[in-house]
Amino acid sequence: MLTSIMNTLQQLNINQPTAALSFQKGKIFFGTVKNIYPNDFALVQIGKQNLLAQLEAAITNGESYWFQVDSDEGDIQLKLLSKQDQGGSNISAILKHLALPPTKENTEITSFLSKEQLPFNKDTILKINNLLAHNNNTKQSLNVIRIMLTKGFPLTESVFKSLLAADNPERIQNKIQLLEHQLIKEEQTPAVQALQKSIFSLKESALKPLAIKLIQLLTEETHSNNEVRQPLAINILQKMGVKLEEPSFSQSNPNENQKQQLPVPQHLPEMKPIVLEENRKNQELFGQRTISPKLVDAAVDLLEKYMSKDMKQDFRLFTEQEKDFFKGILESIKQSFSGKESLYQFKEITKSLGIFYESQILQPLAEHNQVEESLKPSLIKFLQESNHSSPIRDTAEALVNKMNGQQIQSYDNGPMQHLHYEIPINLFGYHTNVKMQWSGKKTEDGKIDPNYCHVLFFLDLEHIHETVVEMKVQNRVITVNVYNESTAIKDKANELTSLLKGGLEKIHYQLSAVHFIKKDNNPLTANREKMNTLNKSYTGVDIRV
Repeated sequence: MLTSIMNTLQQLNINQPTAALSFQKGKIFFGTVKNIYPNDFALVQIGKQNLLAQLEAAITNGESYWFQVDSDEGDIQLKLLSKQDQGGSNISAILKHLALPPTKENTEITSFLSKEQLPFNKDTILKINNLLAHNNNTKQSLNVIRIMLTKGFPLTESVFKSLLAADNPERIQNKIQLLEHQLIKEEQTPAVQALQKSIFSLKESALKPLAIKLIQLLTEETHSNNEVRQPLAINILQKMGVKLEEPSFSQSNPNENQKQQLPVPQHLPEMKPIVLEENRKNQELFGQRTISPKLVDAAVDLLEKYMSKDMKQDFRLFTEQEKDFFKGILESIKQSFSGKESLYQFKEITKSLGIFYESQILQPLAEHNQVEESLKPSLIKFLQESNHSSPIRDTAEALVNKMNGQQIQSYDNGPMQHLHYEIPINLFGYHTNVKMQWSGKKTEDGKIDPNYCHVLFFLDLEHIHETVVEMKVQNRVITVNVYNESTAIKDKANELTSLLKGGLEKIHYQLSAVHFIKKDNNPLTANREKMNTLNKSYTGVDIRV
């Protein structure tokens, strides 16, 4: 369902930019005459584009013909090749005109270009043939070819593979997990170790906001006067590797403690500059309390173990009382997790992936090390080594292509800006992906205009499964469409609509409406294959907006 809704919404997105089709000399296209003007001029429609050209031939309004560009200097001049084909013989004639053999592949490509009304020449067909030669999924490949031609992308193997990977429904999360498993068996070269470190940093980014919240709540409990909760919090922090002296907690004033920095392990004096920088970032996001990176790493490690399938073994050092207390702390974090923390998580994960690595290296020199340690440049360095097996190279290349495809689809188009990305996220132990497509206007000074945008979120969530959220912003008035198979989601989400409306009003936006659209009632998906309605009732909320 998710893929079909995604494709439908993409097709209906009127803001989706299309590059002006190229009408160079020698190019052939199949078009319809829309109007005939004096002096042998005619308006010809090719797809959604109209072309005013000079044409010395007998033509009829409303009829379709094969044309060839005779001259592209000044006014475009067209030559009539043949009228609309009724039996398929014209495809063979076009191939003969281009001195190409009427093979099955050439015929299918020419028919496809004719149907899509895309201009082409001999070189276009030869390049498409090469791109399709080693790909079994012809339908998906031709869809990518259509995107490349309509967007004006070059017909190169690198662009084709990147867009094909971006179009592949397999989650980026699955590829990263597969790569992590494959790396264990590889020779531990510097490139392999750097790649493993990048994957760990990515996982840390997904859990970091949760880890910081956990540390904050545990630390607050160490200053409480609760005879049960205080020692439990102290024990958990100590098992995370924090050296704490209990008397200092019982005697400290919580208000004074907010001005203090949590202890940094004594054996890491070289970490001080990094700690100070991390503390500054944490202060901006989470308040005045500062937290050392080493402590955050320990909290991330603890959370990973807790959320893993081997939780019982990993938590064998914890008492049952400590486990229950820890679980309660996490539940309170889950209920209070805010949009600010989710945004921080998204930004950190995107940065750790290095999707936009090429543009980030143009940033100030101080940020280069962080950029170089992200996943994409680590993958590129790994692929430069020739001693790795084919399976792991295929996985690494697929990841690079998937990220490149997202980068290719993120660009500026005049006053419009378009972003397309997919990131892995961890929703309290549930690993999934978020796909987002964003189109918005830019102001005169090149900044994002907050008054107008169109956003699509594609989610696969633990409780409500495949979900599409479409948000339209027009002059700061917001309309939200939620596509899901469950009917119960509307009642549950209605409880949050008033909170959403109030939150938007605080930042000067007006919520016009929130529509919940079930698959069977969705006109956008009427022509899709029927799917079984979910029998399970809805329980729980995955993401609070």
